[in-house]
Amino acid sequence: TSVYSPDMTVVKLANNDVVYMGNQTSFIIIVKNTGNCKLGDIYVDEIMPEGLVYDSYVGKNWSKVENRFIYNGDLNPGEEISFTVFFNTTRSGNFTNVVTASSNLTKDKKANNTTRVYTPNMVVSKIALNPIVYTGDKTLFMITVRNTGDCDLSNIEVVESIPEGLIYDSFTGNGWIKEANKFIYNGILKPGETKDFVITFNTIKSGNFTNIVAVSSNLIKNK
Repeated sequence: TSVYSPDMTVVKLANNDVVYMGNQTSFIIIVKNTGNCKLGDIYVDEIMPEGLVYDSYVGKNWSKVENRFIYNGDLNPGEEISFTVFFNTTRSGNFTNVVTASSNLTKDKKANNTTRVYTPNMVVSKIALNPIVYTGDKTLFMITVRNTGDCDLSNIEVVESIPEGLIYDSFTGNGWIKEANKFIYNGILKPGETKDFVITFNTIKSGNFTNIVAVSSNLIKNK
């Protein structure tokens, strides 16, 4: 009499533990035959949390029916098979993604992995400290950058578009440096934190002058 001990394991690995909202995250699911006999009718059920929206999968000999991934073949002792699932992210949070694997000879095996999704965001405001001045006087603007997202921001740059009629004079701001018409913050801006600096211009003619700034960081395009 031959006595067999069928068994299997399932592992779920996040290809990117941290992802930013709007980008894709992916998981690789690995099923291994850890017993001493062949296994068949292998499938993996995917429990998809809110905040992750299924996009696609890649895996040789796998097919998908609703939330079940079915392996079209047998799994020999010591052999392992895998597939990768891709999700779109729709909001911030910690999302634990659970899978359950089974076969014709084994009970359910579970595995999970957690992905942290961040939503980076920032705003910039520009305030004229003296909106009415006389030709030849100086005019000052305060530029304030605020991190309105839920993750740290770095490589923060503010680009100044100086209109005719205003001539750059100087600036003051702790942690800021100036390169041409670009102001660079040498630090990290944490969620909810603000950093500001003040630019001084000389006035050379009369008129209404609209002064525009654009801010960007390692995770945010121009604001």
